[in-house]
Amino acid sequence: MSWLKIVSPLNFFVDFSANASSHFAGKGGDSFAEELTAALRLAYANVTDLIPSIRKMILSNRQRWKINVDVTVIGALSDLSIPEVDVVPDDGGRSSLNLRRLRTGDDIRDEDLPVITWQLEVLKCPILVSVSKIGTANVLDCTPEEESCIRSQLWIGVATSDSEDVVVTMVKHVGGGFLEMESISDMLDVAVRASRTLRTSIEDRLQQEQPRRPGYTFLL
Repeated sequence: MSWLKIVSPLNFFVDFSANASSHFAGKGGDSFAEELTAALRLAYANVTDLIPSIRKMILSNRQRWKINVDVTVIGALSDLSIPEVDVVPDDGGRSSLNLRRLRTGDDIRDEDLPVITWQLEVLKCPILVSVSKIGTANVLDCTPEEESCIRSQLWIGVATSDSEDVVVTMVKHVGGGFLEMESISDMLDVAVRASRTLRTSIEDRLQQEQPRRPGYTFLL
C-alpha cells in the first residue's frame, strides 16, 4: 500500500434526501452528509498519480477546471465530458481559452464542428468503504440498526493503480471506541477485498450504460 500527497481539483457536496430514508427527514442527514463530504474530499485529494488525466485540468498558472460534484445518495462522473482547449496568451500576462474542434472540412463553420472532449478514468477513482467493529467481527457498510451496536468504525478510501497495486487514499476513524493496530490492519484488508468486488460491479454497470452523443459537454 502507498500514500499520495497531491491536491485534486474535484470538490464534493453530499445531500441525503428524505426520499432515500426516513432517517434523513428534516435535518436528519445533515451532519452525516457533512462528514461524508469531508471524507470524499480527503479520499480524492491525492489521486493525480492514479488518474493522470486530472493533470489536464490545469490549463495555465491562472486557469484550471474545477469539478463540483453534487452527490444525492449516489453520483457518477462516468459520462462527464470535458472540452479540450488551447490556451492563447493575451496582453498583460493573461490568457484566453479556445475550444478545440474536430476539423472535417474547409466549408464548415467552426461553431458547427464537434468539440473534442476527454473523460476522467472513473474506474481508477477511489471507492469509499466503511468497516465497522462489532465485537470481534468486521462488518461492511452497516445498516442504521447495526450501527447502534458498533464499537468503532473506519471509512477507508481504496483505489487501484495501472499496475494493479492497491492504494489507500484515506482512513478516517468515525465515532468513539479504541482500535488496536492489529484490528486496523484487518479492517484495511477487508476494505481492500470489498473494493475489488465493488469495482468489478461498477465496471459491469458502466458497460451497460449508453454513452451520450459525441461532442456533448457540460459547456454546450
